[in-house]
Amino acid sequence: MAKRSYNEAFLKLGFTNLDGKPKCVVCLKVLSSESMKKNKLERHLKKNHPNCVNKPVEFFESKLKSIQGQRNNMTAFTAQNKLAVYSSYVASYQIAKQKKPHTIGEDLLMPVMKEVVKIMIGKKESERLSAISLSNNTVKRRIVDMADDVLEQILIQVKESPFYSIQLDESTDIEGLPQLSVFIRFMNNEVVSEDLLFCKPLKLHTKGEDIFQLLADFFTKYSIPWDTCAGICTDGAAACTGIKSGVVKRIKDIAPTAVWTHCFLHREALAAKKLSQELHEVLNDVVKCVNFIKARPLNRRLFSSLCTDMDSDHQALLLHTEVRWLSRGRVLKRVCDLREEIAIFLRQHNFVGLAEKFLQEDFNAKVAYLADIFDSLNSLNLSMQGNGFTVIDHAAKVSAYHKKLILWKSYVTRDEYDMFPQLTQYVCGKEVDIKQTIIGHLEQLVTRFVHYYGESLTPNSQNDWIIDPFAKKDIPQLPIHVAEQFIDITTEAANRISFASFKEKYPKDSANIHFWASMYKVYPAVSKLVIQKLIPFATTWLCETGFSAMCALKTKHRNRLEVEADMRLCLSKITPRFQKLTDSKRAQLASFI
Repeated sequence: MAKRSYNEAFLKLGFTNLDGKPKCVVCLKVLSSESMKKNKLERHLKKNHPNCVNKPVEFFESKLKSIQGQRNNMTAFTAQNKLAVYSSYVASYQIAKQKKPHTIGEDLLMPVMKEVVKIMIGKKESERLSAISLSNNTVKRRIVDMADDVLEQILIQVKESPFYSIQLDESTDIEGLPQLSVFIRFMNNEVVSEDLLFCKPLKLHTKGEDIFQLLADFFTKYSIPWDTCAGICTDGAAACTGIKSGVVKRIKDIAPTAVWTHCFLHREALAAKKLSQELHEVLNDVVKCVNFIKARPLNRRLFSSLCTDMDSDHQALLLHTEVRWLSRGRVLKRVCDLREEIAIFLRQHNFVGLAEKFLQEDFNAKVAYLADIFDSLNSLNLSMQGNGFTVIDHAAKVSAYHKKLILWKSYVTRDEYDMFPQLTQYVCGKEVDIKQTIIGHLEQLVTRFVHYYGESLTPNSQNDWIIDPFAKKDIPQLPIHVAEQFIDITTEAANRISFASFKEKYPKDSANIHFWASMYKVYPAVSKLVIQKLIPFATTWLCETGFSAMCALKTKHRNRLEVEADMRLCLSKITPRFQKLTDSKRAQLASFI
């Protein structure tokens, strides 16, 4: 059947053309294409608009122009409203990125923006900002939309990566609700990336079975393959390491090639935690003294005034917190700097027993030694914090520190204390003998490092070709096709230059993992083998930073906040696709957005 076409004469009957269909300019009704016939159009006009019959064509032309004007106005309004929606997403993103309450958009940002634009540009332009919706509920919806978009991008990259690894940890929020945080490391376009996979509450128990079920449900929901999981990093909690129902055991049942790593930072804290009875008593006395001064506001003010009068370098002590990794070293170092001020203050407040201890040379020497040894442990801890590090990197650092402990012990036996600056400065010119105390503690540290780190303390030359492929002269024992690609990599001059550039680009990260990732497309066999070894996490540091962000986001004033979406935006390096999100929204008035 021939397709009916529009005739200009149909405008006399009150109809215009809309994509091959007749549209009435009076009631705006669109008829079917089969109705594009004069008799059917006349019937519609007479039946529905009898008062318009025999009207001149100019009448219908004016109706058509009115419709076209409305359409142009709506197009302009829609374009402007899309910009408002886009701006709303950008503002909400910054609110989440800075960990601010969702109400700040409506309560602070919008009034400030309007006032600034009014002053700098004009009142009319300022009023246009009213189209941007930044209400509490809108900001929340925008943040959830953007978090979902970021997660979508992460999942696409994870599924395309040859391997990935995860780290997980659990902590309690301000509401007393246990939150499970999981971070993932994967390869994305020849670059190794790390990002938050999820942070979800454990509704009831925190047993290994509950943790694994939450993890497995997420992986099933988003179809994340277990067979490419190369590593799991956790702390040493029983829920994670249990031999029957621990999280690691359950994961290895379905991902047998995955390697478990006990967090290097947690192991360092455990190795350094235990002290001899003698040094433990010294530390307790120091903590007791610090608590006496810090726990009472009046004492804090009086001590600060005393320090000011004595022209001290510091005016306050630091409060000791057992759960903070760096607390001991920093507290003891500050106590060493203010030992005279502390002794005077304690005497003034009738704490004669503690004050007398701060006048004893042996006691002060032990405090100085503890400050030095914990400061060195803090340096080790800090060197293992950060992105991009591998198990091989941290094993080398821990092995080096273990050797230093043995070296320091040999120097102490000869009464040489140069590696302990606080102690060296204090004992200079004094007859203080705490050599056996120090030797005993160093021996204890050596033993505990061996216990917690084990094989990590023994250098493995088999990994030398991975750490620096161009320094290895002998061909490693590899399958023939892998060895051939290794030869190709190491003999190409451009690859040597590329490796050097990665060393400069990632001075604090593990440059070799980024180098091998960049080789994946050209030399897939050898690169895939190396990436499987390097991609496992060495610490749960990212989880700890995530919990710090959670504490900033979920406060006693925002204790009902579902924190995952905000955490994802403030921690992720992936930017939401603002244009895609804006296009997916139907343009509407700001009050309904």
